[in-house]
Amino acid sequence: TFWLLIIPVIAIFYISLFATMALWYPHGLEKSEWQSHLINFSIVYIFWLAAFFIYHLFDLDSLRAFGRMIVRIVGAMIILLLIAVVYFYFQPELLITPRRFLVVHIILSGFGISVWYSLMHLVLPRTWIRNVYIHNQFNDSEEVIQFIRTHEFLGLRYGGIASSENSAPSGSLIIFPSRTNIDAASTQSLYALRGQGFKFIEFYEFYESLSRKVHLETLNEMWFLHSVDYGSHRLTTVLKRIIDIIMALIMGLVWLITLPVMALLIMVDSRGSLFFTQNRVGQNGRIFKVYKYRTMFGGATNTWTDHKDQRITRLGKWLRVLRLDELPQFINILKGEMSLVGPRPEQVNIVEELRQQIPYYDERHIVKPGLTGWSQLHVYASSLEETKRKLQYDLYYIKHRSVLFDAEIILKTIYNIISFSGR
Repeated sequence: TFWLLIIPVIAIFYISLFATMALWYPHGLEKSEWQSHLINFSIVYIFWLAAFFIYHLFDLDSLRAFGRMIVRIVGAMIILLLIAVVYFYFQPELLITPRRFLVVHIILSGFGISVWYSLMHLVLPRTWIRNVYIHNQFNDSEEVIQFIRTHEFLGLRYGGIASSENSAPSGSLIIFPSRTNIDAASTQSLYALRGQGFKFIEFYEFYESLSRKVHLETLNEMWFLHSVDYGSHRLTTVLKRIIDIIMALIMGLVWLITLPVMALLIMVDSRGSLFFTQNRVGQNGRIFKVYKYRTMFGGATNTWTDHKDQRITRLGKWLRVLRLDELPQFINILKGEMSLVGPRPEQVNIVEELRQQIPYYDERHIVKPGLTGWSQLHVYASSLEETKRKLQYDLYYIKHRSVLFDAEIILKTIYNIISFSGR
């Protein structure tokens, strides 16, 4: 379904460009002028696609609610216009100027994209139907059934319990528990269905592919051995480190320029030190000292915090929303203690508690902690249950970590900062 969103969007960008050129230049263009339009707008489209990622418009969940989908499209189209204006503003020698041509192009693109997304929202659950059956050996079949039904907007339909009497069209799914938790007789019963149009998938794979998080109750040692690469990831590690150093140097420059103003604001807002330092747990359980701007009254504490914590100062609230309190962490990134993207580094005493209460919690420490991360986009953990949810996303990130995944997380972090600061 992802490709049914991104490829048509790219096509609509180019179709809208050619349509706008036909309207604007009815007598045609010279070959060099035509090429100039095509090359420069192709560059602009790269940034436009990034904006669509930022606005979550390539997420499957964007098709769930029609109203929210349209609001996101409108917001993204405004950003697209601003990107194009900035691009051509800084290159005034280009043939295209950011005036009515761009406005018409944006209107045509926005209309085409809105129509396509609306068709996907309306047609997909009615025409691209896939029947989903579950194996009778599930301990909690209601959870599985409910999960299927929450994704009916993708065309999934619960078909019942899998059996030899089921008559299923080609492509129907049978979900079964982990292969390590299914007995020989059940394996044989599934094997007997292989020629009846069924496809087979383990529940954890089905769950992960749709929710983009892991299912904690299905985890066992075999899952980690089968799913998580404990190797060095040399290419990814080198690329991440290069990106980390570049971004940390940029952060350091911003920190240096803004330090006098930040120091004045923090000191005027509340009494106390300028910086906040605290021991945190890093990669492979190593302890390091994290650096932040102080956003709370008093010094470091060893307790949970949340957005409504009464200790947060007035200025601290905005520093946290805009993530400016984390600027000093460029030091941690340069030292190699943290990465730009990874699980959030937690307090030492909290980690000790969670190790005892949550199975496999320490597995999140096989990578460097990050300034932002997949779990940070979804959960702000201030309790045991929220930490379990957060671990679901952390382990998913560790399993699927890559430079492209990091890029997606960074783009969506920008969106989160913008959306939270506007509340």
